[in-house]
Amino acid sequence: MVPDISISGISAFEDATTGDLCFVDDVRLASRVAETCARGVVCVTTTEIAERAGGPVSVLIVPDPRSTFFALAEQLVPPSPDVAKAERPRARIHPDAQVHPTAIIGDGAAIGPRTEIGAYVCIGAGVQIGYDCMIGSAADIGFALIGNGVEIKSGARLGGAGFGLIPSEAGTKNTPHFGRLLVQDNVRIGANSCIDRGVLGDTVIGENSKIDNLCHIGHNTRVGRNVVMAAFAGISGSVDIGDDVVMGGRVGIVDHVSIGAGARLGADAAVFSSVPMGETWAGSPAKPLKQWQRETVWLKRETGKRSPD
Repeated sequence: MVPDISISGISAFEDATTGDLCFVDDVRLASRVAETCARGVVCVTTTEIAERAGGPVSVLIVPDPRSTFFALAEQLVPPSPDVAKAERPRARIHPDAQVHPTAIIGDGAAIGPRTEIGAYVCIGAGVQIGYDCMIGSAADIGFALIGNGVEIKSGARLGGAGFGLIPSEAGTKNTPHFGRLLVQDNVRIGANSCIDRGVLGDTVIGENSKIDNLCHIGHNTRVGRNVVMAAFAGISGSVDIGDDVVMGGRVGIVDHVSIGAGARLGADAAVFSSVPMGETWAGSPAKPLKQWQRETVWLKRETGKRSPD
C-alpha cells in the first residue's frame, strides 16, 4: 500500500530520495526496498519483491513495474519545448560568444564567453555551454550541460534518447528518457559521434577525455577523466569507465560492465565482462592480453598443421 506521500520527482531506485517515485523489478534488490522507502520514496514493484522487502514499505504493486513506472513518469514530467519553435532572444548568449546566424538556439539555453557556434548547429532548450568552447557545424545538442574548453566536432549528436526498449502487449515501445548528458571541462568529441542522455540519471563524460570520430556512447554510461577512445568505439548503456582508460579503434563494450582505471583495450576488442584496473585486454571475446596472444599462437600453429592424406 502507498501511504500519504507527496511525489515531487522521479528517480532511479539507487538514487531515490524524499518525494521520488522509482521502480524495482530485480528480486535481488528486495532487501534494499524498506531502506529506500524509509526515505519517503514510493516504489513501483511486484508482489514478490514487496513481500520480501520486510518492514513498512510504501509501494505500488503491479505486474510490470518498469512499464507502469514509465507510463506514470510521462504523466508527471512535462514534455520539453520544441527547439524549432524557440526564440533566440530568450536564450542567454554572452556578448563575446560567436554564433552563426543559421544556428538555432533553444529557449533558456546559455552560451558562455568566447564560445563559437558553427553553421546550422541546433542547441536545445535549457542546454548550458561554458566558455571557450567550439561547436562544429550541424552539431545537435540537447538535454546537456557542457563545461569549459569543450570541442565538439561537426555532425555530433549529443543528448538524444538512447536505445531502451520496453515490451508491452501492443509491441515493443521506446523507453522515455528523463536524464541529462554532462560533459566536463576540456573534453573533445569527434565528428558524427553520438552520446545518449541518461534514462533517469545522467550520462557523464569526464574532464579531458578525448573521443574520436564516429563513436557511440549509450545512456547512463559514466566515462572517467583522461579517457582516450579511438574511432568506431561502441559503448553500450550503463557502462562505468574509469580514469585514464585507453581504447583502440572499433572496441565494443556490452552493457552494465565496468572498465577499471588505467585499463587498455586493444583495437577490435569485444568486451563482454568487467576489466580490472590497469590490465590490457584484446580479442573477441576480449581477455587478458597474454592469454589472447597464447591462444592466437596456438590456433595459428594448429590450423597450420597438414592433415594426413
